[in-house]
Amino acid sequence: MAVTSVPSVSHLHRCSGELWVRAWSAVAVLFVLLLAFGKGFAYCGVPPLFVGEVVLAGTLLLVVRRGMSVPQGLAPLVALIFVVFGTVQLILDLFLEHPSLVEEVRGFALVYYSLYAMTVYAILCRMEARTSAAEVVDRLERALRRSTRWLVPVFFVLSAQLVTGRLPSPAWPGSGVRMLFTKATDVSVGLAFVLPFVAEGWRARRVGSRLTAVLWVAASLLVIARSRAAVLALCIGLAFTFGVRAVQIARAAAATALGYAILWVSGLHLKVGHRELSAAGLRDSVVAVFRPSSVGSNYAGTSDWRSNWWSNIWSDIHAQGMWARGTGWSTNLATRYLDPGNTAQQQQQFVALRLPHNIFFSVAGRAGLVAGVLFVLIGAVAVVASRPSRRVRALRSRPLADAFRVSVAAGLVVGLTDVYIESPQGGIVFWCGCGVLWWLVRPRRQPSTEL
Repeated sequence: MAVTSVPSVSHLHRCSGELWVRAWSAVAVLFVLLLAFGKGFAYCGVPPLFVGEVVLAGTLLLVVRRGMSVPQGLAPLVALIFVVFGTVQLILDLFLEHPSLVEEVRGFALVYYSLYAMTVYAILCRMEARTSAAEVVDRLERALRRSTRWLVPVFFVLSAQLVTGRLPSPAWPGSGVRMLFTKATDVSVGLAFVLPFVAEGWRARRVGSRLTAVLWVAASLLVIARSRAAVLALCIGLAFTFGVRAVQIARAAAATALGYAILWVSGLHLKVGHRELSAAGLRDSVVAVFRPSSVGSNYAGTSDWRSNWWSNIWSDIHAQGMWARGTGWSTNLATRYLDPGNTAQQQQQFVALRLPHNIFFSVAGRAGLVAGVLFVLIGAVAVVASRPSRRVRALRSRPLADAFRVSVAAGLVVGLTDVYIESPQGGIVFWCGCGVLWWLVRPRRQPSTEL
């Protein structure tokens, strides 16, 4: 009896392991496609059941039924406190303010997407229990190396749309979002994420890998010319991939100077939206990060408009004492804090604008100052806690760890200048990255498998 039961137990164990691998595959495919196609893929589905909600519901159901590992550490604790604050805000809104349920859930998505971090953490813990942490990292890195080979060409094509104009594509039913929707800031986060694997391929000295690196540089130049936030995102990718030691900084400075000289000598002037890819254009994009008023109205105008918006929210937080509670998840912060103008077209644009292009002020204005601070800390603590150290180094210095540190840090920085994390393509990528970093730093019994 006991002998015959052994194969069945082994079979169940193997099937259970395959189930967790499939669950991870579903999340990983979603993550990669959101990086590749951004908003155009995020709105695949029928409102309110988009692809992100469907994958979250399926994986969360599996995790809850099979048992969930509780993340340990400061970063998950900060995230838990944020979720509590956000949920209390939701309950108070529903019972006291009676807002539009659709708008309230839409705003609350920033909070419930945190469940992606929990499910990713739980799935990776289950996979590790059947092999080892090193084996799981090896498996994930192999998959990401293969993905990088087609992600970079996709990023290049999408970036080229900024020059050639948008490719014709149909819209998703119900949402009206085009299936091919290019945004320079979204592409920049994807480019920063794959940089550790692009650099690894370059060092391998293969022709295909070198071509991938060339396409990466070309796509990066296009998004930098279009967006200041892209400059910051790619700088973060470079810093986490190559380090910030004097030798690496000198090499990066030399490479940048060489590239700038080539652009200047070639006299290239390529129109990228209302800006241009040229030596002067790249210089303006970098300078505008620190002094937008010194490089013309294309940069100063948007900076002044955002600064005024943020200032109005900050003043209201102080005046109304919005420390632990904000205006509500359904609040349109554009119509509340900005002059919508006199024409119907201007008013319609402000209704669609909604959020202040800054994740801190977006959360602080809707859920209170404490919630805004907590959200910024979630990403910052996760990145800092997962850095390599003398005591714990082996796998934290691997390309996988670098890539997900970059996805969280770059996503947070872009989110401080644009509506990125509030959107599904940014929110899901951000929270999945947090889940992977939580798993990397989880306590382990055996020192040899410590990350």
